[in-house]
Amino acid sequence: IALELMERRRDLDLVWVVKEEGMELPGGIRKVAYGTYDHYWEQGTARIWVDNQHKNYFTRKRKGQFYLQTWHGGGPLKKIEFDGENLSRSYLDLCEMNSGMEDLMISPTRFNSGLYRKAFHYDGEILECGYPRNDIFWKGSGVRERIERLFGVKPGEMIALYAPTFRIFEKRGEDALDLGMMGEAMEKRFGNACRIFVRLHPCAREAAEDVPGIRECVDVTSYGDAQELFAAADVLVTDYSSVMWDFSLSGKPVFLFHPDVDLYEKERGYYLPFQEMPYVECFGNEDLCEKIVSFHSEGYRERTRAFVEKYGSFDRGTAAKAVGDRAMRILES
Repeated sequence: IALELMERRRDLDLVWVVKEEGMELPGGIRKVAYGTYDHYWEQGTARIWVDNQHKNYFTRKRKGQFYLQTWHGGGPLKKIEFDGENLSRSYLDLCEMNSGMEDLMISPTRFNSGLYRKAFHYDGEILECGYPRNDIFWKGSGVRERIERLFGVKPGEMIALYAPTFRIFEKRGEDALDLGMMGEAMEKRFGNACRIFVRLHPCAREAAEDVPGIRECVDVTSYGDAQELFAAADVLVTDYSSVMWDFSLSGKPVFLFHPDVDLYEKERGYYLPFQEMPYVECFGNEDLCEKIVSFHSEGYRERTRAFVEKYGSFDRGTAAKAVGDRAMRILES
């Protein structure tokens, strides 16, 4: 969205709130540190807010400000907000507060449009255009080469990305993914040397040491743009994260490592059974490796395409333009 707006008007003052001072942003974007006086000054004086998660309890919107919500997950996966199970009352109150302030929500699918009404208690405007961050799957030329250079991936090597979600319950030791075994299976199936990238949830970084084989992998947890990693990777391995939906748009393989599916189902619940999703579900390390080795890409691609169409995906690589058009109307009003 920021890059789209910069293309349209060079006089716009674009400000990003960051937690890491060293984060690199494109030229023309100012950054302020989260939680500082400058952060709240910019928030209080901005014409438009663009967020992908809820703002905190202390946030107040002034008259004339516009709150644009892109949210951070799409597709018919785990239950969220008022549909979710075991979510705290305080979190649901925060959701209600944000839904009351938001002026526009960006929807990636027909399913999500209905979800915003029901699970978020949102009754405002919805722009059904797809997620701007997913435009990269259509317009991501050069991303793979940049990731290869940055992380030292050699020509011909494949990239397998492991990106698990955050969970409240304590993960059982016997349920840990063995990254070494997984890499060997990838090389056997796809015929190329495999580099494993690991991107842990920001709230679960301390769990990295519990993952067997992680020291031989490339830690991309702090990499600024997860979508670039998805565009560059050849295969995704996750558990319950909504990144499986984003990755579906590429048609590339998604393997779900689910040895603790019984525990996670009690924590959150799902909108539909995993058996109705096109992804390859695995329940242990040996099962995962066997299914990687026997994976058939043609049938998988067709199942994924049908799944994305069934739930009404709006992503076509044009979402940033649609949001840019709407933002310009706001600025010019």
